[in-house]
Amino acid sequence: MKKMTSRCHRHFFSACDNRHLNIMIVSLLISSVLLFSTAFAAKLSLDEMTATLDGRGEFTVDGMDGAAFWATQNAADKWLHIFDITNNGDTSYDMLKKYTYAELEEKIRAYSLHDMADVELIGKSVEGRNIYSLRVGRGDRLILIVTGLQAREPAGTAYLMTQLSDLLTAYESGDEETAAFLFRYSIVTIPCGNPDGRSLLDIADNTDWRANANGVDLGLNFPASCAGQYAFSSHQAAHETEKGPSGYAGDRLGSEPETQVIMGWLEEYIDQAVIYIGYEQYGRIVYPESSYLSDEEYNASLSLAIDIADFLSRENAAYAVEAERMYLRGWGDGSSADYAAELAVGFLFSESYGRLGLEYNGMILPLILYENAGLYGSSIKARTSPFACVTVEISTKGGTGYYDNARRNHMGEYNNCGWADMLFHLMRYADENLSR
Repeated sequence: MKKMTSRCHRHFFSACDNRHLNIMIVSLLISSVLLFSTAFAAKLSLDEMTATLDGRGEFTVDGMDGAAFWATQNAADKWLHIFDITNNGDTSYDMLKKYTYAELEEKIRAYSLHDMADVELIGKSVEGRNIYSLRVGRGDRLILIVTGLQAREPAGTAYLMTQLSDLLTAYESGDEETAAFLFRYSIVTIPCGNPDGRSLLDIADNTDWRANANGVDLGLNFPASCAGQYAFSSHQAAHETEKGPSGYAGDRLGSEPETQVIMGWLEEYIDQAVIYIGYEQYGRIVYPESSYLSDEEYNASLSLAIDIADFLSRENAAYAVEAERMYLRGWGDGSSADYAAELAVGFLFSESYGRLGLEYNGMILPLILYENAGLYGSSIKARTSPFACVTVEISTKGGTGYYDNARRNHMGEYNNCGWADMLFHLMRYADENLSR
């Protein structure tokens, strides 16, 4: 609770008469049900939430339960530090090998025997599998990386595990530049956020399954301000209405244990982060997040996205930047990156809506309301320390899945497009462009 309160005091809004007029208009549209429920922190139903939009849009997914949200705020107190003396400490990762999730766990736990690394058991999946945080570095400037949320997209985990092993090897071999970086920066990661989904690849090389064991798409389940809603002026959110392999955002936001684990991890680390990156796998695209936040925040994310695309692009293998400033994107809403970007700039949790939102005059407004109120973009102040948030989509050449040819293509993309130097590049970029 203390962290969320402090974020509230760090951010404020520009005093623009037009925006004040707009917010007054929107405030009048908010029903007496909302005003009453906000004062007493009562949860609104889907129909009640939609009624507050006065015909401007619709909520499609119920909000997160308040008690479940607040339980994520002190989750780090329950983490288990791993020191696995039964492990041989071998962090090397063979991208051509098919690893079961149990074998991947062994590779993660191997870092616990190295002085420059930390391994934390931060929670459990639906079926009780372990979810880990893996940190390499001792610096106080954090680069956060999350991958493995989509079951059918294993390349991100393979890339990250290879990058971290190479980084640690460079440090332990006495490379002075690496040592200097790792005393200024820490790479803090979740190598596999959906271990139950990943374990499906233990028995099937190829699958259409993105979701967790409950049939919930974790990329849509985070209680971000943009999640589970659409404005009638925008396209309808493309959510499925039933559990299945992909596209179902859950019975309510934040419902899944994997989502809650990552929320607690972000709460612990986001204030020290200069970069957040999601490694996904859809086709050489880099998305700057924060498009509906402050101009400063969006421009920082856009600049990083352009830089990464340039760094990774090769002849006949170009990475593109999806740079249109959008909100309520449908399939992209409610992602871990959305949640991270909003948390970083001080959005607060609304008990009424079950989502993060923007505080104004004692109310916490979800995305449609503050967008319609003219609070979009530059009216939201950037946080005092620099921060950029992007999602990088690895090429799907050869298809998703984990069959032999897919793994060969993943390794080819890694070697040919500069992925091997990505972590070094990010630290250099942060030194030059995201200094305090």
